[in-house]
Amino acid sequence: MRVIGSPEGRRLHIHLALFDSRRARLAVLDLGPGLKADWREQVRAAWLVAAVNGGFFHPDGCPLGLVIAEGQASNRIETGKPLSGVLYGDARGIHLMRLQAFALYPGIDALIQGGPYLVEAGRAVRIRSRGVSERRTFVETDWRGHWLLGATQEPTLALQTVRDSG
Repeated sequence: MRVIGSPEGRRLHIHLALFDSRRARLAVLDLGPGLKADWREQVRAAWLVAAVNGGFFHPDGCPLGLVIAEGQASNRIETGKPLSGVLYGDARGIHLMRLQAFALYPGIDALIQGGPYLVEAGRAVRIRSRGVSERRTFVETDWRGHWLLGATQEPTLALQTVRDSG
């Protein structure tokens, strides 16, 4: 975990995993519905160097939107305000794109549908806040193979602060 100061003088607690997609692959573990007390053991067993809880869930614990884990799809593509994009991996690398531009094809071995986009084309995207500070997972890329996975209570402020701190 990293604690950094924001330009506004606030302290942000952020869990970060930085990686180069030329040396790392994206993996999705589908742990099934409900809380899994042994998720850390499952991450170790899969030889993953970092893990985050990504995506949204229905009240019954099933994922909201499409999930592909180890090449096996569960659920289906869903539409709705928070589900604006997909993060996925295939033999060519890791990809992040808007849902409208995405087409499902054979060979995708890891995918999670999520959103909302917080930054696009270098600019903050206006999103409606519910006024509640909730822990969120976020992803960022420079489109040159450098990726960042993170988790924090304030992802929009965290992304801006990380970008500004170099």
